Amino acid sequence: MKKRILFILFIAFTINTFSQNQQVRKAMYVKIHSFGEDNKIDTLDLYFNNEKSLFIQLSKKKQEKIKVDEVKEDNNKLKIRINPETKDSHTIYTNLKLKKIISREFIYENGKAVSYIVNENINKPKWTITNDYKTIDKFKCRKAITSFRGRNYVAWFTEAIQTTFAPWKLSGLPGLIVEVSDSTNSIQFYLIKYENNIQFKGVKSPSGKKEVSLKQYAILKKKESKKIIEHLKSRFPRGSTFTVESLETNPLELSYEW
Repeated sequence: MKKRILFILFIAFTINTFSQNQQVRKAMYVKIHSFGEDNKIDTLDLYFNNEKSLFIQLSKKKQEKIKVDEVKEDNNKLKIRINPETKDSHTIYTNLKLKKIISREFIYENGKAVSYIVNENINKPKWTITNDYKTIDKFKCRKAITSFRGRNYVAWFTEAIQTTFAPWKLSGLPGLIVEVSDSTNSIQFYLIKYENNIQFKGVKSPSGKKEVSLKQYAILKKKESKKIIEHLKSRFPRGSTFTVESLETNPLELSYEW
């Protein structure tokens, strides 16, 4: 009888542990990405449980194309803004068990945004946690700093929400990030809403048309920029000068580990 009771307790504990591991929480962020005098503002959701997370940009449901706006500054100079529009969303999937990050990114080929699945090993930033505290909304937050892929970040996180997941790839802190920005304020994330134990079954790897490693993707992005500039040069009379502004003018990742 005693063995039977212990077995039932073991089963109950196992079910409860599995249930907790599968509990999905949601943090909504606003991202401000600065490009010179302009800002691009996006809203993103971070879904996570104990094992994996999905950081997804809310889709604007636009067709796959590149919109080019031309603004004349004088007779011989043009300022050109490239506005990529996609019907799919930028997505970052992190799996602690597999030690992998799988992202959906985009490369522009023949005037269209083609979705790429980018694979990389988890490379957590090395955070230094300070003894500085402040209250943000209702959360008591602690300051942490790190350098990651060419940028220096200051984050404020709360241990009231236990997780190592974070917006973008800034994981590794012992609590949810409430605010984080780089030293130039070019990249900023702000928590605007948090929900506990939601109904969501989509914490899974994104899909795309092509699959590459992070290193391969970085090479493709450089080639993409050169192609766009050459294409634009061919459209204007010889001697014309112009500047090109795109989302890659101020990328999140300025350098890599290799």
